[in-house]
Amino acid sequence: MIFGASILTIIGIAIASGQLAGASDVAQTASATEMVTVQAGDSLWSLATKAVLTGDPRDTVQRIRELNGIEGSVIAIGDRLVVPVDPSAR
Repeated sequence: MIFGASILTIIGIAIASGQLAGASDVAQTASATEMVTVQAGDSLWSLATKAVLTGDPRDTVQRIRELNGIEGSVIAIGDRLVVPVDPSAR
């Protein structure tokens, strides 16, 4: 009886820990965004380097693709794109 209760307690703690860890992962991956209109000369790379001042721009290019459903690297003048921004740099 005590053994069964102990097992249930351990399982409950493991589940709660997993849920809390998942919640913190979501908070860490959430980011601020802004809408930009593509201008002449813009590329995913140039938008990425303007949007996030630290880190590898390739990560930001990939994030822009994900946020906007872009499969390749082609964008056009006048496209409105959701771009991640570094809130501490604003």
